Amino acid sequence: MFPKVHRAGRRVGFVDATAELFLLELNQLGTSFVGALQNLLTSLDADIVLRNQPTHDKFLSVGIWTNNDLFDPPDALLDVNATPEDHRQLWEFLSIEIQRLVDEHLAKGRCVFDATWGFLKVAQETK
Repeated sequence: MFPKVHRAGRRVGFVDATAELFLLELNQLGTSFVGALQNLLTSLDADIVLRNQPTHDKFLSVGIWTNNDLFDPPDALLDVNATPEDHRQLWEFLSIEIQRLVDEHLAKGRCVFDATWGFLKVAQETK
């Protein structure tokens, strides 16, 4: 009934099996309730690999990867400070990429919010 999703570096394990059994038991409350709960669990599961890291610092850290090294953006800007055109280009690049990262995380947050709100509405209707 619920397809298993395999992600890189992640195995379907005990938690997934437990959640699936729980959802099957909840099925008696109606498919809209189970669908809303499944949607919420899926949206919360989107970043599970990142949330399982030892520190939240890794979740939103920004770096410049050049295929052979990783640079801190402020350090990279200092390195090109002597050449105004290079500094401007790097600044524009960083601005675009940081905005993309912000937009990505806003979309993920909105997805969790919408799924939670949908679940709460369905749960209220099934009382």
